[in-house]
Amino acid sequence: LYLLTFIVAFSPRPLLPFWLVEKVFPYVSFAAIVLISMGPDNFILQIILNLVCFYLIAQMCHNRLAKDRPPAESLTEFYFFMSLGGVIGGALTALAAPLIFNDVYEYQLVIAIGGLVAIGAMPKGKQLWRDVLLGLAALAILTAYVMNASQLPDFVRNVALLSFAVAMVAGVHLFRSSPVRLFIILLATAILTVNIQGIFLAKGERIIYSDRIFFGVSKVIYNNTDNGPVHIFQHGNTKHNVQLRTQEALDYPLAYYSPEGSFGQAVDAVRAQKRDMSVAVVGLGAGAMACHVRENESWKFYEIDPLVIEMARTQELFTYVNNCAPNSPIVTGDARLTLQQEPAAKFDLIMIDAFSSDAIPAHLVTKEALELYRSKLKQGGYIFFHTSNRNLDVSSVVLNVAEVSGLASRFISSKPDETIRYHEQVSASNAILVGDDEASLNALLRDYPDWEVKKGSNLVGVWRDDFSHIIGALLANAFEDRK
Repeated sequence: LYLLTFIVAFSPRPLLPFWLVEKVFPYVSFAAIVLISMGPDNFILQIILNLVCFYLIAQMCHNRLAKDRPPAESLTEFYFFMSLGGVIGGALTALAAPLIFNDVYEYQLVIAIGGLVAIGAMPKGKQLWRDVLLGLAALAILTAYVMNASQLPDFVRNVALLSFAVAMVAGVHLFRSSPVRLFIILLATAILTVNIQGIFLAKGERIIYSDRIFFGVSKVIYNNTDNGPVHIFQHGNTKHNVQLRTQEALDYPLAYYSPEGSFGQAVDAVRAQKRDMSVAVVGLGAGAMACHVRENESWKFYEIDPLVIEMARTQELFTYVNNCAPNSPIVTGDARLTLQQEPAAKFDLIMIDAFSSDAIPAHLVTKEALELYRSKLKQGGYIFFHTSNRNLDVSSVVLNVAEVSGLASRFISSKPDETIRYHEQVSASNAILVGDDEASLNALLRDYPDWEVKKGSNLVGVWRDDFSHIIGALLANAFEDRK
């Protein structure tokens, strides 16, 4: 799409009229900013709308670039500064933004800045200052509301939010030809949407920790529940782990990691077969898997995000690691690289649980990755994949890779019920266990009937280091029958 905007902008007869792009942009950008706050339930709509918005911003900017291009003798300077702008923009996004912001604010900010490129005359003199001062006053009022909204009565909060929403919709239409005013409206919308989670936190909830580095945004949310206070680990837009903060429940793994769920069943099954087993866990999270460690077992954790490691070891946030496995090593770095340094035939069980928001990094579920894991397993060892995902059929990715590698696999869709301890804080999960052959898996899971043979979707294909089919995984998740 980015390259297409250059082709359109510099064509003698553009396929898309410049005026149409600039007329449509205010409405699409407003919708894109708002949709970000609606969450991944609208995932396909988000993809489409955000790509359209991206195209329109890039097209507007490149239209202006083409319109203002210099004569041929100055093209070298023109291309130099165009490239320099790209380098500066990339550096701001990849390097500066994670240092400046503790959440992904720059995305909405860039969409709002697109308003300054929109069609219309830039105000000058007194009019410019009047627009800026009015905008600052409006943003100050909005910021005050955002900071105190969770403390307001529900009716007052919702009426104020509705009033802001109506004002912004009207403002986008009225000021669509006024760059500064359009920018202010879009910026106000961005401020509201990036704080929407804080505005609608349930009573008793509050964000007690939020930070960000290159690998994403990590938050810890405090909440009061019927079972007592809990800390919730959220990475990106996905809640990955929970810890009850009552004394009797501190060492009880919850969320996906409960003893009754897929993780607990896999660990117990291998433990019954492998005495004093050695385990590698790829993905630390809040450290709940540390409380599955037993005496005389050797466990090693691998985590790419140093911020997550720091959070898991901070006693005020989570105590799983410090209480249950303080001496188990945690290796920082990409698991494909750090596991390569381990000796062959070291582990009885390798567990892959490397989330990035709601996605598993593709390079950890390829055929080559599976070959690496197998080389680090002892004879008769097993590989566990956590494949829960709202948007992608990761289960089919793993099932297809295992099948083409000549391995046996079993799938489970684990759902908590009221018989499970602290079931309100236990999450449903999908997982796959991979072994050498059918006989060994049948013997391993004899006492666990919920693990079943499952066929991967043909839409997904077989992922390799040089091939992954994200669209296929998205379509398989959306349209094919799955547990």
